[in-house]
Amino acid sequence: HGAFASRQLKRGDLILSEKPILSLDSEVTGRVDIETMNLSPRIRELFISLHNSHSACSCYPNSLLQGIFHTNSIPTGDKTTGIFLDASRFNHACSPNAKLSFNAKTGELRIYTLCPISAGEEIFISYISGRQLYGMPQKYRQKYLGTRYHFACACYVCSLPKAESMTSDARRVGLNQLWEVIPRFTPKQETQHLSAIVDGLRIFSEERLLADTDDFLNDAASLCAYHSDWVSAKYWANLAYRTIVEEFGVDSIKAEEARGTYEDPTLL
Repeated sequence: HGAFASRQLKRGDLILSEKPILSLDSEVTGRVDIETMNLSPRIRELFISLHNSHSACSCYPNSLLQGIFHTNSIPTGDKTTGIFLDASRFNHACSPNAKLSFNAKTGELRIYTLCPISAGEEIFISYISGRQLYGMPQKYRQKYLGTRYHFACACYVCSLPKAESMTSDARRVGLNQLWEVIPRFTPKQETQHLSAIVDGLRIFSEERLLADTDDFLNDAASLCAYHSDWVSAKYWANLAYRTIVEEFGVDSIKAEEARGTYEDPTLL
């Protein structure tokens, strides 16, 4: 398995747009066996061909279909999850070069590239969401992936020599701490506040974490707007908007929300 670039790609390229073949309420996934009976024979055959990471464990001992579903399901909302045949082919990395998201307006899962990718290069997504990925040291990422998907990650970050791995772990823990502390700054602590934001963006870069900086960028824009520095607020809001468009698409709900403050920072 795995997905590879068939041509040179740049950041923000949409490389997959896919509707689910099966969608379930995440609280009633026990209905997988029943729901798969409603699939066409061809689609059901393709579903059964997907990888089952639970085949050698006792997680779902009496159901092959349950094992396949829980290996490949991707959240499509707060309480829904779905199966996407093509997206299921992408492998995981702890510093991925692509990002998946679900566009609620179109009902599609989308994958956008996060950096230039050469033809023939493998495209990775993350099986660990957001701050879980950014705040987890290597041993906890391995534990999560081993428990949830039954594999040991051998990506670039997880294969670093011990000293470099410890440095990486410290940076990721530090990034998570910044995420916690930034909202707590008072308006009079603008210097420390902006410094923490810049530190966070630096860690993103050093860790090759190429997605989800928009939280930090939006916070910088809001800070500048609070102090009526509209030029700086516009600068940060523009960066946030461009980042969101590249990672979620110009027609995404997130982009629509960000567009308003980019066009008029006084709304911050």
